[in-house]
Amino acid sequence: MSNTPVAAPRPRGRTMGRRLVLLGQRILRSDTILITVIAVSMSLSAVAVYQATRAADEASDLLDQSRIVSTEASRQVGYLQTLVDHDLDVLRTYCTAEVQRDVARVTYLSYEPDLPALVTANLELDGLRPLLLGDRDAQCGSDLETGYVMQRAAERLQSWQADFGSDTSDGAELEAQAAVFHRDEAFLMTAGFLFAFVVAAIIAIDQLGSRRARPGRLRTRAAHRWQYAMLVLGAVALALGLVLLVVFAVDPLLTVAVLAALAIVLVVEWALLRRKRAADAETRAASDVPASAPPLRRGARPQWWAEMIGAVALIAFTASAVGLSLVSIQERDSNARANRESSVALDLQRVGQQQALRALASLSFIAQMDAEEVTARQLAASETSIDLAPSDADPDAVSALRAVVDERLRAADQDLREQAASTLAGDPDPDCKAEAASEAPLPSELLEELGSNPDSVLWYVLDQQLPSRACDVMSSLSRQDARIWSSHGSTFTVALVVLGLAGFLLALASSTERTTRSSRTLLIIGAVGTGVGIVLALLPLPTLVMGTNVPRGAAAQEFGDRLAAAESDSCTAGEGMDEALAAYSGYGPAFSSRAFARDCAAAVHQWPALSSQLQTDAVPAIIDDLERALAVGPVTPTLQGSLGWYYILDGIQTGDEGAVRQGLRHTDDAIEALRVDSASTGNGIHTWRFNRALALAALGQHDEALREYQDTEHCLDPAADCAGGGLSEDEVNDGTRLGALADLELLPEAAGLDDFRAAILGLRASRGPGTGLDEARFDVYPQELQVALIEGFGPDDAEIVWYYRPDDSLTWGLLGEPTRASIDGTGPLGRPIPAGSLLATGEYRADVYVSGHRVVFYDTYESDDSLARYESQRLGVSVVVPDTWYEWRDDGVEWHLGPDEATGLTVRRVEGMVPYVDVGGYLDEKLSSTWGDPDLVPVPDPWLFALFDIVVKEGQDVDADGEADVYEGAALAPYASDWGCGGTLFMVRATSTEDSPSAWRLYNSLVLERPLDGLPPRGEVLEADGVSLEVPSWWDAAIRPEGSTGNLFSAKDCVGGATLVLSTQEYDGDLGGYIDASIRTYSTLPEGLPGFTLESRTPLEVAGADAAELLVYTWLPDGYTEPLRDWEMYAMRGTTVAYADITADAADLEFYQQDLDVILPSMSMTDP
Repeated sequence: MSNTPVAAPRPRGRTMGRRLVLLGQRILRSDTILITVIAVSMSLSAVAVYQATRAADEASDLLDQSRIVSTEASRQVGYLQTLVDHDLDVLRTYCTAEVQRDVARVTYLSYEPDLPALVTANLELDGLRPLLLGDRDAQCGSDLETGYVMQRAAERLQSWQADFGSDTSDGAELEAQAAVFHRDEAFLMTAGFLFAFVVAAIIAIDQLGSRRARPGRLRTRAAHRWQYAMLVLGAVALALGLVLLVVFAVDPLLTVAVLAALAIVLVVEWALLRRKRAADAETRAASDVPASAPPLRRGARPQWWAEMIGAVALIAFTASAVGLSLVSIQERDSNARANRESSVALDLQRVGQQQALRALASLSFIAQMDAEEVTARQLAASETSIDLAPSDADPDAVSALRAVVDERLRAADQDLREQAASTLAGDPDPDCKAEAASEAPLPSELLEELGSNPDSVLWYVLDQQLPSRACDVMSSLSRQDARIWSSHGSTFTVALVVLGLAGFLLALASSTERTTRSSRTLLIIGAVGTGVGIVLALLPLPTLVMGTNVPRGAAAQEFGDRLAAAESDSCTAGEGMDEALAAYSGYGPAFSSRAFARDCAAAVHQWPALSSQLQTDAVPAIIDDLERALAVGPVTPTLQGSLGWYYILDGIQTGDEGAVRQGLRHTDDAIEALRVDSASTGNGIHTWRFNRALALAALGQHDEALREYQDTEHCLDPAADCAGGGLSEDEVNDGTRLGALADLELLPEAAGLDDFRAAILGLRASRGPGTGLDEARFDVYPQELQVALIEGFGPDDAEIVWYYRPDDSLTWGLLGEPTRASIDGTGPLGRPIPAGSLLATGEYRADVYVSGHRVVFYDTYESDDSLARYESQRLGVSVVVPDTWYEWRDDGVEWHLGPDEATGLTVRRVEGMVPYVDVGGYLDEKLSSTWGDPDLVPVPDPWLFALFDIVVKEGQDVDADGEADVYEGAALAPYASDWGCGGTLFMVRATSTEDSPSAWRLYNSLVLERPLDGLPPRGEVLEADGVSLEVPSWWDAAIRPEGSTGNLFSAKDCVGGATLVLSTQEYDGDLGGYIDASIRTYSTLPEGLPGFTLESRTPLEVAGADAAELLVYTWLPDGYTEPLRDWEMYAMRGTTVAYADITADAADLEFYQQDLDVILPSMSMTDP
């Protein structure tokens, strides 16, 4: 640097301005200060450029995530729409069957019930309902409460697909975050420019101070002014650059570290300079000789070294540019590969969805054919009882046709799969194999599997997505590979900046105009900058030579297959995830999948018990996996919430309050992220809020925990308008509540837990002394649970939560399915509640909530590990029998399981049976005629499906085990209030064998899975289409369903046999002419009524009618020995004629007089 002195102004007062001028003069005279500022500015410029490239990388990463999220969201919307379209197709068929069933129900009240339509419709309804994949609560209606609701379908789909890696991130939110990083990039590049400006200002100051270097026209005073201006501008640029760097730094810690290091260097240099000046002053004072510049040594040639090192910097600069080009090529190649893999994944997703939905469409057709076969067999079994005409349908022929159609549907599906696979293979991607999904299943087998597990359809749909999900994982790996190359590109960019600045300083150092000291200082800084730049340029070299460690090709395919398999069945993915992570540990979702697999392996409770208790020593490994997933990224609310949960669980199980607080922090982060995300939906935020309440309870903060439980339960209601929305899908809503209830069992029992339980269930505060349930009894059956009162029926508002544990070494696990059936407001006391599974040996608990009070019952139960639960979809019945019984026969009327044809368990279900004699004698006769065992005796307290008309018999104890060897039972479930209107006949025969449960245990294991059919309850006044009529309270009545034809009203006295029908008809004439025509029709054979005798024709008072008359006549139907009497009521309003016909035995006039007294005066008409 130039050492030309600057003329000092005349001394003035020591004002602030004067002090600044003196400071400026001091800075301008000091080469050391100027060179230090250059070095610091160079370093800060490099840091700013590095931070800017990091911001660009982060923005690019977020945009990639946004693209993935948007693609996934679009895929999910398409998937949801596909499911909705499928559901609507199923629902159309379902609603058709429902209308047919409703119409057939009305015929219960006629002399000829439409049994074929009834049986077929009920079986179709039973088979089609599980095929609804989205809104399973949808009914055949158009209103928001009962119609198909996409929100419920979306909630169910999201809940079903939820795992640690899933998230509801908003693409717009990610793009907004990327925009923030773009803004940071712009400001950081501006900071780099400002630091470079500082260097330029220092150089300008130096050159303006050199009289030999500056132009002769530039006078000294003007030069000095420019020096001061450059000094001020440089200082302002330095300060502004520092502010921008600190405020917008992507890595604040790195920035602070660099600034701290530079500050330390400056302080050390200041101390050394001060010591040197003091030493120089002492030397001058001692020798009294002015100081002079040290003589130049021959060996000190900084200009020569500057030129040599500058040549090295030039080579390094060029090599860095080449390296930047190479990594950019690799980045573009990885992004292109990721795009190809995403495209293949989308194609496979589409193909997989089509395959799954084709199979499900086949299920609908097979379910209909199965219903037709069973109907044919039911008709054959019912003809002799209700005098039906012989059916034209041959059950065996229908079954054979069903088998042919079944195979042809499978063959057609397989052919379409092969065509789709051939189309995809036409342009194969080398890194993502477009293979077809699994082989097409036989629709009947899939339907049978669905019968035993309703969720099997959803798992089947998921299995069809395995190839697509594997390609998704491979695409994510390719994008991760691109991000690695992008980060290396950032390193090369910083290297170029550092080498460029270093080269410039070396050029300054090589100038012969400079003193040796100045050149040496510039040389040192330039050499250090060159070395730093070379080191930065060498950092990506190993990756350029050896490649990234991200799997590619076959390794990526294997990695993707393992991750996809883990998503399909996470609980069995532990070993596969270990191998995948051993091959590559840079993919965050893989750690999440392994964490979930470890959760499954560490569970101490088995299904169906719902419990979060895990083996204590396994939880830290799960936390470690989730921490590593958090470190690798991406960081999602779901990942944060899951990590928070396992910290809370670990703290509760080990008594570590610190772990609970750590979990609370992660949970709060997850809740806050979902709270501010306008696109967040589903039960995620509600689950984390329940977890937060549990953590507060574990920390002893009772009031805060209770408030959180109450607020979360309130927010489950969609109408509450809370962050994240509510839950409109009942199954998801109940599952969220029950999960929170089960988690409470992790805490030690205390008085406050009852408050939490009531808050979760949404119960009102307890009031009064409570309901006495001292006489209640808790019973556990093979697949049912019951709290029965000794007397009475118990309060209707009772709710029961059921629990199970193998022994007292474990916490209680909640039984989900029976609990859902016991908190739905249907009054669970006094009736068996199906558990939906075979109940295991252990301890059982029933928490009964009545009027806000909790009453607890306990029981122990011993099962048999050799038993298995089976269900007949055709009969709608499940049983528990030995798992070694291989004999199975189910034709839709009779279901037999046993070691052979003669022994075991046999169940019969026949629809449309009408006993014309005493029902007890009828049931006894049916047992005798079916199985013909004369050695059986009646059981004092018979039971079968909790029905009223029952006969149960038992045989002898031949094997002397203390139990009868044979049990037979028969029961009639009436369609209406009495069996006179027909009903369903059940018959059971249980025969114990060697090494099997007793006959009574086999018999007692029966559970009715399909609800009994019957007329819905209706009031005594029937009103529709402008006509109303009252029937006696002891009659059963029905109104014609919408969308059907026939009688408007139907009613019957199921005990006495009298019937009533009412119809309407448009007639252009007077009522008298209409009635005259009717009488002529009745009295004219062969179309008329045999033996027609008109007894009376009198006026009738009908409110709202223009005219009304009553006809009374008798007639003798073919085959009858006693005549019937009819009362026909005619009423006319405008052109509408309403006529009601009451038919009863002619000899029972006195018996039916009270019925007539109710019906005849009650008819009225209004405008429809």
